[in-house]
Amino acid sequence: MTDARVLPDGREKRHASWLELFYDLLFVALFAQLAHGLVADPGLGTTFKVLGFFAPAWWAWVSYTVSSNLFGESGPGHRVLVLLNMGCLLLMTAGVASGLDGDVALYAAGFAASRVVMLVLVAAWHLAHPDDRPPSASYICYSVSAVLWAVSIPLGTPGAYGLWAVSIGVELVIRIREQIGVQPSVGAVRFDIELLVERFGLLVIVALGEGVVQIAAAMAQIEPSSKVVMTGLAGFGILASLWSSYFDFASANMTVAFEDARVDPDPRHRAFALVRDVFVFGHFALVGAVLAASAGLGAIVGAAVTDTDFTGDLRLLCDALVVYVLVGAAISIRVTGEATRMIAGTLPCLAALAVVAAFADRFSPAVSLATVLAIMIAGRLGPDRP
Repeated sequence: MTDARVLPDGREKRHASWLELFYDLLFVALFAQLAHGLVADPGLGTTFKVLGFFAPAWWAWVSYTVSSNLFGESGPGHRVLVLLNMGCLLLMTAGVASGLDGDVALYAAGFAASRVVMLVLVAAWHLAHPDDRPPSASYICYSVSAVLWAVSIPLGTPGAYGLWAVSIGVELVIRIREQIGVQPSVGAVRFDIELLVERFGLLVIVALGEGVVQIAAAMAQIEPSSKVVMTGLAGFGILASLWSSYFDFASANMTVAFEDARVDPDPRHRAFALVRDVFVFGHFALVGAVLAASAGLGAIVGAAVTDTDFTGDLRLLCDALVVYVLVGAAISIRVTGEATRMIAGTLPCLAALAVVAAFADRFSPAVSLATVLAIMIAGRLGPDRP
């Protein structure tokens, strides 16, 4: 009998390492900077700007996490390279605030440097696994990406954004196609799926944690009144509903779906398609929605403290939750194939959130968040989904 802790290609299954957890710590700070930008201005323009800065950071995390899942960790040299990559992410984090104001130099320099480090890191991984597909494509995509991001520094905005989009597009196409090539041709899938579920779940926790920080920081501004306490507790309840819906689904359904893919007539491509759709693309929108919701919650609780207008913040929250529910339903359908029941359970939740957003200026912060919480809880009474 095959050991339950051994992958089909003979590697031992593992949990997230201390180095990977330390790596995720950079995203605690980066998410905080992005959320602060939304709290300061929850308008549509700022939302798209924040999304533009979130996307490269997301891809930096994914490109490292997926490669680490495939090739593992080895030796002090690997540790040094990952720490250098973290230094690049620190530059990106420090450059978010100025980047949102139009000065993208520090953020772009950090990402350009991270591509150089990833180039060396992937080369080291391939040297340690010479039987895998040659890394020439990785050399090309990371080199092109580093050049484009370096050129974007003197170019400035808005031209820099176009170069960033081209860079991420090149990396997505080349890296996804190349990583399909390192999967065994038949009978096995090289990914450690349980580790992938764990790693992406940890990033969801980081995004949810930003919501907790935002709410607590807002409540701590003054001696909290009963209305502030009720608003904060309702906001935390919304975060708890997101946590419950995601992890009830992730722990039960995602791993099962990938195990089922192993017995597919073409397990390599089916499993890789699930990784691409569920983790790379699906979780980009899912984590982004949680981050935006966290910013909205913090701003609404802050409005309860200061008795200021929170209409834009409530609309940001509702829009983020609509994206979360929609993407969660799409992921559920992709994983389980149960479209009819999922759509029937999702539509009432979306309609209710739209109504709250439409009448955002009619209620107090506490009543608004309590209503949103009731909607999210009611949505959880249907089929399990993120």
